Amino acid sequence: MKTTPKNFISKVKQIFKIIGFVLVGLIIFGLIFEQVAELIDKKTLKAPGQLIQVVDHKMHIYCTGESKNGSPTVILEAGGGNIWATWSRIQPKISQFTKVCSYDRSGYGFSEGSKDSRTNLEVVQELELLLRNANVPGPYVLAGHSIGGYYIRLFASRHMDEVKGLVFIDSSHEKQGELLNQPMSLTDKVMNKVMEEVMYSAIRVGVARAVMTFDPALLGMPTENLNYNKGLLLSQTFEQTNKVEDMNAALQSASQVGAVRDLSNIPIRVLTAQSSIDGAGDMDWLGWQKDIANLSTNSKQITVANTSHYIHVDQPQIVIDQILELIRN
Repeated sequence: MKTTPKNFISKVKQIFKIIGFVLVGLIIFGLIFEQVAELIDKKTLKAPGQLIQVVDHKMHIYCTGESKNGSPTVILEAGGGNIWATWSRIQPKISQFTKVCSYDRSGYGFSEGSKDSRTNLEVVQELELLLRNANVPGPYVLAGHSIGGYYIRLFASRHMDEVKGLVFIDSSHEKQGELLNQPMSLTDKVMNKVMEEVMYSAIRVGVARAVMTFDPALLGMPTENLNYNKGLLLSQTFEQTNKVEDMNAALQSASQVGAVRDLSNIPIRVLTAQSSIDGAGDMDWLGWQKDIANLSTNSKQITVANTSHYIHVDQPQIVIDQILELIRN
């Protein structure tokens, strides 16, 4: 019997109907799965460090190790959107030699939220209060990844006598903020909005959690504290008290960082990912990294091959070696 156009169309409709039912079922399953997983995360994940009062909210700081013979305390400043757990391949090693602290900026990880939008200076002022209230005195060696490079640069300019060294890990530069602050075309705005909605939808239906589970390296996450990274980042995406992400606010106030042009002879180490240089597009990433190194008369720049933007995850020993070198000097 020959298939008539009417029968063919009927079969196609049935196939699409089945696909539709399957997709709806998967979405419903994903929504339930993600909600249950987030509830479990909230009940089971506990802060490993202290919750310290900083003005009107509490912030989480996690310190390990002890200062030996007056050795500096190492402060680890995470990149945009990352939490203390991103340092799981660095902190345990450094703690064998001195005291080392990672922390969560306001609205991230175990830290409570502050006001909606904070400039770079306000973020640094919160760190200053956190260290003071947690009784973590200097001297300090600070390591900052990505946008964290903004904060350690500004912190050092305000505490020249207390900062004994800085390690910039594929750090952001103020020119990056200037570029990203330029007016966007309508097409770019629409594309950004579409990508944002796609990302949020992927989180809502459990896709992002599945990706983090099966391929954490795809998002630059160490496996050592994967449950914290998954649970805290995903559950806070829609509940974040700081509604303007710290990275966006930092780029908008990049001029505060750009005003810091002279860090005298503070020892500086600038670790630059080769992949970031190659993929920078219109941005002069290598030139910007050299500019950061020029902030001090005592600096060294190292280009790191075979790594993503997350050097401290992919090549942790390089970061550890540079921090220890500054501690011992």
